[in-house]
Amino acid sequence: MPDPISGTLTEGRPEIEVPQSGASGRGKGGRPGLGRLWAVMVAPLGYFLASRLVVLLALGVVLLVKPGLTLRDALLAWDTGWYLELARSGYPTDVPLVDGVAAQSTLAFFPLHPLTVRLVSEVTGLSLFRAGLAVTLVAGAVAAVVIWMLIREVADRRLADRTVAFLCFFPSSFVLLIPYSEALMLSLSGGCLLALVRRRWLWAGALAALATATRPNAVALCLACAWAAVVAIRERREWRALVAPVLSPAGLVAFTAYLKVHTGDAFASLKTQRYGWGQRFDWGVTTIAKASDLLQQPIDVNIIVATFALVFIVVSGWLLWRWRPPAVLSIYALGVAVPPLLSAMISSRPRFAMTAFPLLAAVAARSRPAVFTAVIGCSGVLLGALAILTLATEAATP
Repeated sequence: MPDPISGTLTEGRPEIEVPQSGASGRGKGGRPGLGRLWAVMVAPLGYFLASRLVVLLALGVVLLVKPGLTLRDALLAWDTGWYLELARSGYPTDVPLVDGVAAQSTLAFFPLHPLTVRLVSEVTGLSLFRAGLAVTLVAGAVAAVVIWMLIREVADRRLADRTVAFLCFFPSSFVLLIPYSEALMLSLSGGCLLALVRRRWLWAGALAALATATRPNAVALCLACAWAAVVAIRERREWRALVAPVLSPAGLVAFTAYLKVHTGDAFASLKTQRYGWGQRFDWGVTTIAKASDLLQQPIDVNIIVATFALVFIVVSGWLLWRWRPPAVLSIYALGVAVPPLLSAMISSRPRFAMTAFPLLAAVAARSRPAVFTAVIGCSGVLLGALAILTLATEAATP
């Protein structure tokens, strides 16, 4: 029969596990019992903690090869400083200019992650740096659990285990240890998609709204919510599904309205990203050029990493098409992974492939056990290597 969310046939897809009466581990009132809750959390948290040990070992190597470098300095590289500055001082009241165009500033960064870091710092008394580490670690752990629940919901426990293992050991997953916003986005995006699959429309819209205040590529969730609502209305006349797409862009809308009031320019963030960082669409010209440059400049680590990320997105996208999960997962994955390929600045960075986690699930779903074991092993080695290259030499952009 047709899947109401995907609009495709469910034949051939593993059955969703349905707890039997009396064996679900639920406590009074139908709430999950502690035993069942632990059963859900133990595997994803185990993968997450094991992968963080790999990153910590890589950080140890970083400190060894650069004796004068402190752990704080290593983790403050790249965008971490911008996030913590935003948490500390907020946004400027106007767009900083250099030669008449927008310069680099905190306006390029979305607010929810820095706001969360500041709140944790004020509540706990931790420094902003330590609060940032705490937020990232907790959000990363939550993301692992939520994504495990999502994949189990649409497939089975085995694929859920595989997907989360791949996510945690993915080469760019070292950003799930440093104060970047990917961990928070992953937890919110996974929760939104899980709510869509379960037809919890209010939860889906609320989580998407928070995600769109976290990172710009979370706008892909708005498309997923819209698709799910259209299918729900068409198949079941479930008009309440409209609450999800209506709420989903609220974070982005609120941020835009705030910028208009605070700086006088509703597009201050967009202009800062475009002129300060050169982030503009060129419809893939830069991505193709970087891949071509690999033949001429094989020692450029960034070009090598971007090319491998591009190949991964293309191959995993094909596997996603063959796997055919619920359409909301495919829409989200492509909405996150494709736009960077069309950008003149961002290109195909591995962390964007990571946040498009249904691509990872597709690789896990379509790989034989021996092949997937090799994939996880290679991925773990590359995780450590990329962390060292990024934090010790700054040769690779995260």
